Amino acid sequence: MINESTLSQQVENEILPFRETFTVLFFVSIGMLVNPLHLLGHLWEIAVLALIIIVGKSVLTLLLGIGLKWPARTTLVMAAGRGQIGEFAFILGETGMALELLTSEQYSVLLASAIVSIIVNPFVFQTLPLTEKLLRKAPTLWSRMEQQPELISSDATYGDHVVIVGFGRVGEHIIRVLGLLHIPRLVVELNVQRINALDKKHIPTLYGDVANSNILAHAQVDKARAVVVTIPDETAAEIAVTHIRRLSPGVPIIVRATTQQGLHRLVARGATFVIQPELEGGLEIVQQTLSVLDFPKAEIREYTDSVRSDHYDTLNLTEAEQHALEQIQASRKSGT
Repeated sequence: MINESTLSQQVENEILPFRETFTVLFFVSIGMLVNPLHLLGHLWEIAVLALIIIVGKSVLTLLLGIGLKWPARTTLVMAAGRGQIGEFAFILGETGMALELLTSEQYSVLLASAIVSIIVNPFVFQTLPLTEKLLRKAPTLWSRMEQQPELISSDATYGDHVVIVGFGRVGEHIIRVLGLLHIPRLVVELNVQRINALDKKHIPTLYGDVANSNILAHAQVDKARAVVVTIPDETAAEIAVTHIRRLSPGVPIIVRATTQQGLHRLVARGATFVIQPELEGGLEIVQQTLSVLDFPKAEIREYTDSVRSDHYDTLNLTEAEQHALEQIQASRKSGT
């Protein structure tokens, strides 16, 4: 159910650290239960039971896949993956001992066989090409498996699109303009209510935190025409820009900054264009003031562009800014 919802990518990213932690705890705990000295006298029983587990479960899964008309490659992968037993078998074994259905020796054999099947399972996957080759020698069986359609991946495929991170006022405006221009766009947002609102408008969305690189990978920024980061949180924006640049060294990144220091950090992280709304507003006021005073618009635009190129540093004039101001002053003196 979660996999089919817009929350799937974010949920997957959040549970991944727990999965790795519990996997380590699982194997350490199982290893502590094994008594090597006790198992030396039961090697034959362990080998037979492990063989039954590996071969028996794989064959049963293969037959089940054929009967339920699974795709051929899916059936083979499932059969290989099922050739082991894990934690549930240990729970049943403990319950069997509690009910006096199993002795401690039998439980130890079951435990050792399960560990053997887990260890051998990666090598079973390496036999998939050979298994497929053998199955192809049975034309009737293979044709029955091959006729089934391959499963379609639940991940959407994007390309030549614009990724918009954040659905605030700025992001909403960009989304609307891109929609009017018929440019494919994808919105990454962490607010569920905003995701639902975008879904109602049939705008592609991904639910997730852009500080997580996996969400940006799902957004396929490596295939995007541009990425626009509109979130006000500078720390999250810096992390997002770092991940985006690692995933796609060449994609243009337009990002919003809230402080002058943050602006410089975002540039250092690899942002292509960094917009500081407050300073941009001040620059617009300067431009309108000079326009009211009848200074030429071309020279005014040259000055504002040079300030933007200098990352809004108005305290220290660059040569370009100084030249633009001189041009404005000269044009006023000449009466143009």
